[in-house]
Amino acid sequence: MRSNSTRIALAVGALAALVVLFVVLNSSGSDNKSNTSTSATSVTSHTKWRAPADARVMTLPQRPYLPIGSLAAAISYPAESGGYDAAQLRALLKAVGLPALADRLDEEAHWSRMLSLGEQQRIGIARAILHAPDFLLLDEATASLDEPSEAALYQLLHERLPAATIVSIGHRSTLAEFHKRRLTLTRDGNRFRVKEAALSPVDS
Repeated sequence: MRSNSTRIALAVGALAALVVLFVVLNSSGSDNKSNTSTSATSVTSHTKWRAPADARVMTLPQRPYLPIGSLAAAISYPAESGGYDAAQLRALLKAVGLPALADRLDEEAHWSRMLSLGEQQRIGIARAILHAPDFLLLDEATASLDEPSEAALYQLLHERLPAATIVSIGHRSTLAEFHKRRLTLTRDGNRFRVKEAALSPVDS
């Protein structure tokens, strides 16, 4: 793993069930919470991931895309909603903590306006479980939830996607428990320096 400019190449294709936590740091080495969103976006946009050509890769940003239409379509995106059994979708909504939406699959709405950001993030996790990718990249995808809820969703991901490689960008204390490696990215001018760090709880 190396960085010649602002690009970071991660050769993760050959690693099964690798779970990596990225913690974005500022130049002084402290947790850069005031700039977490900007830094995480920069890391994502300047990172080149190498995975097998036939690998299924999914990225969940902090605000997942929810198309206008039925709730079933919002969960199933980018696949067609008709490709999944309604009972499966209802079970997923309950599993991610949205039981009140389980009977609204056919309801059409602008869901990104109707649901809170935390609820949208739960939909994103349901989508990830539904599609079962080989590589799941979470860019603060649970940051709007409280820590117990975030921990419950990560536990659910581990249970439902046991063979997936999960890479998270975040800084909250609950994340460390669900990852096998921790990498810190420290801004140094126009590039990031990558360093392996002890996998201890991240300061919240």
